[in-house]
Amino acid sequence: EVSLISPSEWELMRVVWTEGPSKAKTLVENMSKKSQWSESTTKTLLRRLVSKGILTTKSVEGQRGFLYTPTVAEKEAMRDQAVQLFNSMCAMKRGSVLIELIERMQMTRGDLDNLTKVIENKRETAPETIDCDCLPGECDEHEGAAH
Repeated sequence: EVSLISPSEWELMRVVWTEGPSKAKTLVENMSKKSQWSESTTKTLLRRLVSKGILTTKSVEGQRGFLYTPTVAEKEAMRDQAVQLFNSMCAMKRGSVLIELIERMQMTRGDLDNLTKVIENKRETAPETIDCDCLPGECDEHEGAAH
């Protein structure tokens, strides 16, 4: 499971995922063009991403600096972030939040066809209700729900 990534770290990681293993100099140049970031901002974010285990560094023989390489694929990181976010929510509210996101999100017809299939399959085993997983008194919005 990927550590939570801040919005700025996501911006930098999207460049790393696009470019592949990169030297700091290349990433600094790309981020300065894309977001007008200073060299120190990009290098700080690189250090944070290495400490979170999302990037690794490797020396390149005969060259100064490191090659930064992602330890996780972009799609996997996106999924892990979403799962962590939804797991932190009250179980009873996750469905309504997901519905709102789908309503707001631009999606292709293919995405919607796939989503429809997933929903139809999921409907077959879906329970009528979901128990609240909040601590007693933490979630007064649904009094009477199973705690």
